[in-house]
Order: sequence, then structure tokens, then C-alpha cells
Amino acid sequence: MTAPAGPGPHLTYHANVYTLVRTVMTSRKRYSFWMNDTQAAGLKAVKAAEDMSESEQIRQAINEWLRKKGVTPVKKTERKRAVTRKRP
Repeated sequence: MTAPAGPGPHLTYHANVYTLVRTVMTSRKRYSFWMNDTQAAGLKAVKAAEDMSESEQIRQAINEWLRKKGVTPVKKTERKRAVTRKRP
């Protein structure tokens, strides 16, 4: 049994093992642009070979290009967790 798609925690059961899968969606902006046939074919070939979506390939390529330019994507800081209470 696999976890349902979409954000939020999902509990799955497989072979007497329960697994909690929690996905977190980051905010994204939609961009639209043109690419040539060779680029599109290349993305489709990688998708077939590595099972990676075209969108994810483009995101990874942009992140690598930004890193080479000395611009690193800013990660959101994690919020502090509440202190757990000590049990007697």
C-alpha cells in the first residue's frame, strides 16, 4: 500500500509495519516559457530513464545554475519546537 498523494501526514500499513509519511509543500511561483524541440525531447528522455518529472529536472538545473553564479536559494528557517514537558 502506498501513501496518498498530496500534503499532510499519511499512515500506511505494509507487512506489519506502520509508516508515517509527512510531506511539506513549499511555496512556488508558476513560470511559463518556451523551449525548443531538442530541449523538450531531452527532458522526456531523462524522465523515461530516471523517472524524474520535467519540472523537477528544470528546478534542479536552475538551482545548479544559481549555485554556479554564486546565488544560493535561501532556505526558510525552521521554527523552534515547543519544549516537551518532563514526565515525573
